[in-house]
Amino acid sequence: MDSDPDMSESVLPLMEDSDIEEDKDENINGFFAPEEIIENENADSDTVQIDLEAVIKQEAAEKNKSALNMLKNNKIPEALALLQDAYSLDSQNPEIVNNLGYAFYLLGNIEDAQKYYKESLTLDPGRVVAIVNLADLLYKNSEESPDAGKMAAELLLKARELEGNSPRIILRQARVAALRLDFSEGERFYNEYLEKRKPTDVLKIEIGDFYRDFGELDEALKWYKTIKGNNYKKKAEDRIWNIEVLNQSVSLGWSDPDVPQKAKDLVKKAGKLFNSHNYSDAEKLYQQALLLGPSYVEGLMGYGDLLFRNGKREDAELYFLRALAIKQDYPEVYVRLSKLYLTDSDNREKNISTAVIFLQRALKLRPEWSELELELAVALRLKGDVLDALLHVKKYLLLQKDNSTKRAAALRLKSSLEMLLSPLELAKLSSGEDELFSAKEKMSPEVVIIIQKAMTHLKNGSLNEAMVTLESVKGDDLNSSIINLKARIMLGAGKTVKALNLLKESLALKEEQPEVHEQIAITLLSLNKKRLAKLHFKRAYELGEPDAEFQLIKIDYKKQSPSILYPVFDLRQIATLIDLKNRLKNFINNNPQSLYISDAERYYKILQKRILNVWYLIFSIGFIIIILSVVITKKVYGGYGLAYLIKRFPESGIEVQRILSAVRHEVLKHNTMMLTGLVEALESGDDASELASYVAKRIALDKSGGVSSRLRHYVLMLNRIGDANKIRLNLKRKDPALAPLIEGMNIAAKNSDDLVRIKKLGKRRQRKVLQNIKRASILLNVEGYEAVRELLDNLRVLKIDKKRLKNIFKRCVTEPSFAGLNVTLSELIFEKDIKEIMLALPAAVFEDIITNLIRNAVQSSQIYNETDFEISIGLEINLEIDGITGIERVLISVKDKSKRELTAQMLKGRYIEEGLGLTADLITMYDGSIDVVKLELPFEKAVVVKLPMAR
Repeated sequence: MDSDPDMSESVLPLMEDSDIEEDKDENINGFFAPEEIIENENADSDTVQIDLEAVIKQEAAEKNKSALNMLKNNKIPEALALLQDAYSLDSQNPEIVNNLGYAFYLLGNIEDAQKYYKESLTLDPGRVVAIVNLADLLYKNSEESPDAGKMAAELLLKARELEGNSPRIILRQARVAALRLDFSEGERFYNEYLEKRKPTDVLKIEIGDFYRDFGELDEALKWYKTIKGNNYKKKAEDRIWNIEVLNQSVSLGWSDPDVPQKAKDLVKKAGKLFNSHNYSDAEKLYQQALLLGPSYVEGLMGYGDLLFRNGKREDAELYFLRALAIKQDYPEVYVRLSKLYLTDSDNREKNISTAVIFLQRALKLRPEWSELELELAVALRLKGDVLDALLHVKKYLLLQKDNSTKRAAALRLKSSLEMLLSPLELAKLSSGEDELFSAKEKMSPEVVIIIQKAMTHLKNGSLNEAMVTLESVKGDDLNSSIINLKARIMLGAGKTVKALNLLKESLALKEEQPEVHEQIAITLLSLNKKRLAKLHFKRAYELGEPDAEFQLIKIDYKKQSPSILYPVFDLRQIATLIDLKNRLKNFINNNPQSLYISDAERYYKILQKRILNVWYLIFSIGFIIIILSVVITKKVYGGYGLAYLIKRFPESGIEVQRILSAVRHEVLKHNTMMLTGLVEALESGDDASELASYVAKRIALDKSGGVSSRLRHYVLMLNRIGDANKIRLNLKRKDPALAPLIEGMNIAAKNSDDLVRIKKLGKRRQRKVLQNIKRASILLNVEGYEAVRELLDNLRVLKIDKKRLKNIFKRCVTEPSFAGLNVTLSELIFEKDIKEIMLALPAAVFEDIITNLIRNAVQSSQIYNETDFEISIGLEINLEIDGITGIERVLISVKDKSKRELTAQMLKGRYIEEGLGLTADLITMYDGSIDVVKLELPFEKAVVVKLPMAR
């Protein structure tokens, strides 16, 4: 008996309402108790036999009952052990299975709990307690699987259909509707529950929370204020206070009155899921939140971030713009839009300009956000505005003093920007003193004066004068910073080789200069010296220059440039492509502020596509191989045997029988039997060369009219019968009769040449031939012969039972000619309740006989009765034993209520108006007879067919 406590008024969460099942009857589910016994019908009256199955089920029920007591006393591990024992004894008891799932749930094993709840429902789909338990479990774990709410709702709907308007189920439906953010459904179910049950204080708080979460604060207050009990009054007062605070914040403009708290909570949960890379569940929560609060800016931005992360750029842009339309002074939205446009390569020029504008607006709103200075510098660099980019980098370096990682990135950006400027532009922007005077080397006053003069020449655009001035610094006063400045002037003047020599000279003074190594590598690349360039890029990366890593990846990427048939060629270098893709991914993740980030992302997408195409190619090749394997396997090992053909198409049995009879007589009985004599002669050591030669010529040689040729001919005929019935036969492997015959004949054929010259063979070869011929003899004369004989016996004998007769009647009365008639089989009698009988005729013949008799009875009843009525047909099967011959015959009577006269003389005179003339001939062919017998009411007459019983 199911224990079904109503826990709806408990302070516990919904999952605590889960139900266990308890059977209080002594006789569990109708099984015998251990002390009960049953009598053995075949034993003496004093002998009794214990019903072992009932004892086992009773023991399982007792363990279940003990486990329930354990659960009530909170001894959950002990209860679980008992329930597992009960399950091992009676795994088909849905009550035990459900309680086992509940015990697993109490121990926190959600996976096994769900498994056994579902198993209980498989055993008993209408078991409401298991349905409710599974719904509760899904509700409890809805955060891990947002679809769980939908499944729980469907289960509760089914439970309600089975149990009716039960308050406990209605309350669960209300909670699940609230979980799924369906306010109208939740409110409807709560109201339905309240019509049946008076709410407790716990339920009042729950309903108040429901209205509060959906933004219906006035309704929530009404419920909180109805709570009078001391146990829950404090909770209600706390909730009333929080709502009053919320109303006050709305009135002061500190909070958005149009956004329910439920929406804010969902956005917070969605953000956590997003940060943990659970994007599919986060998307569902964002969508639910925006249904509740479509104007919630944080929700719009969070969902936009998710869409952007999933590659849906246009959708993300739409949600960012919606947020901006609601709150135009929100700098976070401008920043997100700028990042979206900076990573869009389709309309690069236009998007970068828009990104610059949005970053400038964000800076105007939040000038203290120094990181925006660096992001704006990157955007300006991509736009091509090098001078402004450099100005914002310098501003960032003045504002940001703490973050060493970002400062290092900013310094690298500053250095690379200065490399892009000509000496004249650089001189106009800055004298360069900040770089030179920040060098660690201590400069003498004379050197400082020389540098100041050189800077003055640079400001005036006099590159030669500046270079000559710097050349005057000699000896120990010449440091790496001065040499780097000279190299920069040379690069600006287009003197690449001289600049390269100066940079190498700088490295000779101070090797640990990552920016100099990178500049040398770039210069070497312009001279097509890739191997040397890679060495300097590698060194720059080792010294802390992350952009050098991208240059190394770029060089390797260029080596793997795609061709027209690149998926085929990429197949050979797939490992290299995967390595490049992983290196690019690490670079993108670790260097989001890099100048080369857009190029890296573009290369990454190209590599992804190329690798994906290779996998498609591999999959396609594998798929083709699998298809070919399946086709070949199906061709070789597929198909059916003769038994399946006859079962599907009984009418083919006559022709199959004829061919198998020919095989038995023409192939086996009069030919292959001589193999046995040959084996005996060879084993005895007698001279059997003449017999062996005769056997080879008679059986194995492939000549027209030979035994092997005849067998192939009969196999071909059988295959044609299968083809005619759209059944592919595989007699070589799937038929127990023909398979050994074909194999045995093949063995004999392969050894035919050796049989002809058996006397000339060596001893070892003679033993091998003997072994093969012996195997062929067993296959042909034992395995094959017996299988053919058995199949022939089955074909000659037809089993007749009530099911076969009912099927014949059903097929007959559903013919189009009987459409609209009400024909019933009012009587089906087997003498002495015989279950089945055996006839010596094919199934198709028997069906033709019975169908014609039934058809005649229906037509006669329809035509010759004056009034319309239900046409009733009767069938009766009796046995008759001839007192003289002892031959047992089967009497099949087809009864009808037609008043039309029909006599034995009319049948014998081939009276065929009722279609029985040909049937009488068919019955005669199988040693049967047909007669007409007058009956008493309700039937008028019966056509009786007598057929011999099969022996």
